[in-house]
Amino acid sequence: MISANQFIAILEEKDLVPADVIGSLRRQIAESGAAISAALVAKRLVDAGLLTRLLAQRLLDKAESLPERPMDLEKAG
Repeated sequence: MISANQFIAILEEKDLVPADVIGSLRRQIAESGAAISAALVAKRLVDAGLLTRLLAQRLLDKAESLPERPMDLEKAG
């Protein structure tokens, strides 16, 4: 399972969500005391109308099938 930060990195890499939203998501994750899943981030973006449900599911499925990549610590904040 990929982390929320890895999912956000994919969104940023593919320029699918505005930069201010990416920054806000990263801050919320950093400030949260609980673990936040990539699926929860995707759901919130779908609920906000920033991603379609189908695109979110495809991104999650594709990310799960990729070899695990180290989290970019610089972008993780």
